[in-house]
Amino acid sequence: MILIKQFLTSLLFLLITVSSYYASADINRLSLQEKNLVKKFLSNAHENNKGKTHVIDLTVPENEQAYSYILRLHGITKESHSQVFNDIETIKTRQKVSYMRGKSIQSSENDMQPSHFLGKPVVKYTKPDRTDATGEVSHSIHYPDDSIPVFFQDMLMVYTMEEDGSIDNLIASGSNRLEDKGVRFNTTEAKSHTPGTPNNIEKSPIHAVSMLQFTLNGIPYGPFHTSSRSADIPLRMENIAPEPKDPKLKQDHNSRIIICLNRADPDPDQGFPEECDYGPMTPGKPSDETDIQLEVIGSVTFENPIVTENGKPSQSMIDFSLIGLTTGGSCKLREISQEKFLEHVTIDDNGRTLKWNFSKENGYADFGNICWANDSQYALTLMGTIVTAPEDNPNKEIIIPFTFSSAPNFEPSVNKLAYNPIVIQYGCIIEGTQIDMADGSKRKVEDLRRGDTVLSKDGKILRIKSRIVGFDTDFVDLHYKNVKNNQQVVTLTPTHPVLTQHGIIRAEDLKAGDTVYTRNGEAILDSVNRKNSKSQNVYNFVLENTNGKDKLLPNDALLYAGGVLVGDNILQGKLSNKD
Repeated sequence: MILIKQFLTSLLFLLITVSSYYASADINRLSLQEKNLVKKFLSNAHENNKGKTHVIDLTVPENEQAYSYILRLHGITKESHSQVFNDIETIKTRQKVSYMRGKSIQSSENDMQPSHFLGKPVVKYTKPDRTDATGEVSHSIHYPDDSIPVFFQDMLMVYTMEEDGSIDNLIASGSNRLEDKGVRFNTTEAKSHTPGTPNNIEKSPIHAVSMLQFTLNGIPYGPFHTSSRSADIPLRMENIAPEPKDPKLKQDHNSRIIICLNRADPDPDQGFPEECDYGPMTPGKPSDETDIQLEVIGSVTFENPIVTENGKPSQSMIDFSLIGLTTGGSCKLREISQEKFLEHVTIDDNGRTLKWNFSKENGYADFGNICWANDSQYALTLMGTIVTAPEDNPNKEIIIPFTFSSAPNFEPSVNKLAYNPIVIQYGCIIEGTQIDMADGSKRKVEDLRRGDTVLSKDGKILRIKSRIVGFDTDFVDLHYKNVKNNQQVVTLTPTHPVLTQHGIIRAEDLKAGDTVYTRNGEAILDSVNRKNSKSQNVYNFVLENTNGKDKLLPNDALLYAGGVLVGDNILQGKLSNKD
């Protein structure tokens, strides 16, 4: 997987699709001359860019012609999809302008954050003997606001290769066209052209190609090209961490792994939140100083020795990334570089086993500061391509890919191993704050438990579905007067959502004179003060309707804390992701 920075900004995947289109390519749509031109273009693109994601240069006539053939191969023509070709003309014009200004089309807007996530195609073998091969690829498009329209077109092709490395036959393909205001992450699969019958009887090496073109808020981007190759499968793949703490759950690949950043395990009599499988990773630190640190340990063993240079794999390609599933590309992809990954690598078993160790002793895998919503699921993906060679023929290099991932719908195979779903939790209301309960009483926030019912706006009753505990040192005091004209104060973390007459606003963005809501109606804030203190426990909740069935809209997930209507953890995550 590659981090692309040149534009506005694994599984994972698709939110509320309005329209989608999936199809395999039809090789009969092209003449022999056109097929050969496409093969030449794809081979050159791979060799020139070493399989890395890059923008296709449409100012080169041969490239534009080959790309148009590939579109036609997937049933995309000027007559059937005029907008795609209109966008191509716009992109080509923009590329020409970039060259006139002395800029590279690959590196323009290189420092703009956050970034799109453009995945690398994964070769999938359905049988250990490699006689049947397909593929898949995943992409995530960044946009901070769900109201922004998105158009998304990708194509995936899987070819066999000749002994000399040239591309031979197209054996599997697939394409996706998505158009929706909620598309963030998408996976496209390449289906075999001979379903039910092996498509790679000769066990030839495989060349997989992904192409992506999309339009974001009326601006077209791409077309992007990336590729990967495979000539064999690993002998064995092993994951040691992350794993559930409970041994009984290790065989249940649906059980969640709870990574606690700055919250600890619950008291034994509390029963909630769930026990941490790992953590606290950064105990006592406030959320804005907390990094996402994971323990990741595993290995891959190959039949032949790994080709090395200075004790490290030679010609290897490693992509190690983390992305939040609930927000897709609204947060920057977190990636650990290949260089950093190789610092944690050793080669054992007479040069045949690649091992990696990110742990407390060797240093955790640090994916940077928090962005995504608390208590949400993440996709951890490790993709590698290793070159091996037989001891008796060191010049015969064999390319072998492998993938470990916790992405939803990730299907294990002979070269793919699934991590359990990974959930990351951190702690938002300071301890001691009084919460208004459904029965009219008040209870300290730290005394609330799962299943307790609280009072919400308009007299509605909501139930606590889950509770999260953390630490923080940065707070905002909201001062207001109640109906008896007594001075009141509620203390929140800066990003906690508060209901105002202008909508849901973070506590740190409030100011004196703003109107908030109490049980007795409106209240005017007298002052808003930011303060730092010693580390203190903070709490947050996920709320649900009492029947447990009807979906609770995020903007209705409110409770009274310190007498003021504030949002729950889901609403806080949604508000944070608009940045």
